[in-house]
Amino acid sequence: MVYSINLEPLIDAHFETTDEGEAMFIYDVMKSIENGSPWPRRLYESGAAEKCMGPQGCKALGVVLDGIKDMKETLVS
Repeated sequence: MVYSINLEPLIDAHFETTDEGEAMFIYDVMKSIENGSPWPRRLYESGAAEKCMGPQGCKALGVVLDGIKDMKETLVS
């Protein structure tokens, strides 16, 4: 079964930031999520995400990761 990850919160955070480094980091996080990498979740769960991507980016990452978790739970049941 194919499912689509909703990256919209991260896309919004990417365009809302005025920090170029933060914007590129958010972009890298999105690409990593699309490729199935575990590091964005590990970064978020470690509490270090806010230091790398600011509070808005961190909040957006949490929303996206919760959506992925919900999708996976739906697919299993």
